[in-house]
Amino acid sequence: MLTVWAVVVTHNPDSPTLATLLDSLAGQVRSIVVVDNGSTDSVAGLCSGSSTCVELGANLGIAAAQNRGVREAMRNGADAVVFFDQDSVVPPGLIEKLVACLTEEGGNIAAPVFRDSRQGFDYPIVHIAPSGRRRRYLPSQLERPVEVSTVISSGTLVRCGLFEEVGFFDEALFIDYVDTEWCLRCARAGHLVRVDPRARMEHAIGEHSYRIGPFRVPVHSPRRRYYRVRNAFLLARMVHVPALMWMTEIASAAVHQLVLIIRDGRRGDYFRYYFLAVLHGMRGRTGPLEAL
Repeated sequence: MLTVWAVVVTHNPDSPTLATLLDSLAGQVRSIVVVDNGSTDSVAGLCSGSSTCVELGANLGIAAAQNRGVREAMRNGADAVVFFDQDSVVPPGLIEKLVACLTEEGGNIAAPVFRDSRQGFDYPIVHIAPSGRRRRYLPSQLERPVEVSTVISSGTLVRCGLFEEVGFFDEALFIDYVDTEWCLRCARAGHLVRVDPRARMEHAIGEHSYRIGPFRVPVHSPRRRYYRVRNAFLLARMVHVPALMWMTEIASAAVHQLVLIIRDGRRGDYFRYYFLAVLHGMRGRTGPLEAL
């Protein structure tokens, strides 16, 4: 049986929501490490019993926080780690299903399917082939696990030995595409993600979303969009990222930004951060964005 630790990254979390998450995980994993990314108020008071709090003192980005959590778990004998956001909703039995997916089906990475907690739809599962072409799976049409090249980090279970083989998360990206880049690195090394439709959890992307025809455009803050746009350009510098993929991401980021500039009241900020993101992305700038 795998010894599983949970890694939860926080930044100014809602205390009751975080407390509920930790309670829901306590009976499903061996232990929990909460890595706080420079919250205004300490979250240490919420960590007790089976959870440990690591406070970084500053916002070092999701990749740095997850790496710190993984190393802490490995140092304490974890065989595998499972990642969650501070507002994740974890149903009973989720970890057991993910562990079963790995042990019964084989592999090093297992992930659930997601349902949008606000708008009531299932997120499609996306496989990016080495050519860069995409294949989408609808969770409702799956009866057994499917292997794909990319998933989001929340809810993903990973055998710790894989980090020693392919490396840890890329801290230069800071936030967006951190999970995508690492998954593509794993895929290049021959390790795909097993997504199990029997393991389900809720997840919401962005503040809200705009519906345009068959598409949903999630809304993030102008500053958060900076990382999404900049890092799409940074992917172009990575040999394990297919050219068709990064070109598609750059193009879709431009269209996404245009929608936000037209529809959102913060259009001036969206335009300014987009221009800066393109400039920094083309110059290869990494890490956090300094205050403007």
